[in-house]
Amino acid sequence: MSEKYPMQDVIVLIPGIMGSVLQKEGRDIWAISGQAIWNVISDRNSSLEALRVNQPDLSVSQIESYLERDPHALDEVGGGLRATKIMPDAHLIPGIWKIDGYSNVRNTILNHFDVTEGDLSDDRVANYFEFPYDWRLDNRIAAYRLKYLLEKRLYAWRVTTNASNAKFIFICHSMGGLVARYYLEVMQGWRESKRLITFGTPYRGSLNALDYLVNGFKKATLNFTDVVRTSTSIYQLLPNYQSVKQITSENSTDTRIVDLSIPNVDPARVNQAMDFHAQIADAVEKNKAGKLESGLFRVDPIVGSNQPTHQSGILENGTVKMATTVLEPRFARLFDGDGTVPLLSAMPPEQIDSVSAAFFAETHSSIQNNKQVLEHVIKLLEFSQLEREEFSNQKSVMSAIRLKVDDLYLPEEPIRIQASVNSSSPPPLQLQIKRADGSESKVIPFGTADNNWQEIILEGLKPGLYRIAVGTVERLEMFNPVHDFFEVAG
Repeated sequence: MSEKYPMQDVIVLIPGIMGSVLQKEGRDIWAISGQAIWNVISDRNSSLEALRVNQPDLSVSQIESYLERDPHALDEVGGGLRATKIMPDAHLIPGIWKIDGYSNVRNTILNHFDVTEGDLSDDRVANYFEFPYDWRLDNRIAAYRLKYLLEKRLYAWRVTTNASNAKFIFICHSMGGLVARYYLEVMQGWRESKRLITFGTPYRGSLNALDYLVNGFKKATLNFTDVVRTSTSIYQLLPNYQSVKQITSENSTDTRIVDLSIPNVDPARVNQAMDFHAQIADAVEKNKAGKLESGLFRVDPIVGSNQPTHQSGILENGTVKMATTVLEPRFARLFDGDGTVPLLSAMPPEQIDSVSAAFFAETHSSIQNNKQVLEHVIKLLEFSQLEREEFSNQKSVMSAIRLKVDDLYLPEEPIRIQASVNSSSPPPLQLQIKRADGSESKVIPFGTADNNWQEIILEGLKPGLYRIAVGTVERLEMFNPVHDFFEVAG
């Protein structure tokens, strides 16, 4: 076994929304994995009801006051729920959010780098930590807790190892990047940090959040709408740019969500969410000169691409429908993303003109487990340990397989999976499908569908969680496989 690469800095892994286990009085409330998904979220009288947030949003001064009392005092805000660890494996709420776990990221770091694994529940000196947080609450709460719990670990690492120049390196998926971003910019955490690496972070929001708030989520007897609408974090995932076309009998206008009256969307909470993003934007501008002078901090966005992605909403006659039209004329042709986060939203606004991102054709739920993405992260971390960082990390892997698949299929419902290739001579595609428990696996060729999409319809699958990979029939290196997973309800 080769020697591990040295790591003097402190690495912090932060998951996305719904990516942390939540417990109440030692009992798992949110710890869904694999085939247990349907039974747990259908138990509306216990776990589902406990996830509702019944406390009003807090001001920054109130958050600070809670932390002065006790690091866990903020658990009261979330109804006594406490985030205890990161979800290691696949988890989802069908139609809402799904993430293929964080074990691969963790193992990649631990196997390749010489790090000491730590735990925020004790005082061991370490330089690799995972930061679970209550993903239902205001992201500012998580950011303040991040500062409270982690900065003392950084100082302890510096003193114990004589690594006086050690800094934080944050690796974040999805909304976890917004938690780190608030800490880094608004709370000046960049001064103690070297890097922010993000997988599919919605820096400018996601239209899916608007869809959930307006139209709710209900499939069969499962109704998760109340939980979504009480979560401050969902509001902070709303797009903060021109993203809605309002159509009236007189005209149509492209505008921002904050300037509209939209059914089932609380305007006061929208204003609070937009203030969250405005605070970050103002801090980025104020910190610019200091960061340029130090030359030590950088942001490395990793962006999923080539997947069908909502780009805007159409508000007409009191209803909102999702659309793939980009309303900002300058970016009208950049209409894809990772299936959840639009391409442009996955890059910090201040970096859009420089395009300092790495692009991978992968879905939002699986981008953090993509082999090429993890190889890219390894190189970013290796280079971060050099004294001089005169290098370019603008790696671009633009394969073009696109994938459409639902999160959940009901019993006896046909399972329709579609894929396409953005190529003048699209190759035939095939689907590899296997049960998450490894009991079944097979490869199936796609058939032809309309509009250049290839299609497979599956019937008779047993209840459970299934992982899928879509690739070309022949080995063509220019087209990288795309991955996802779904559940068949029992």
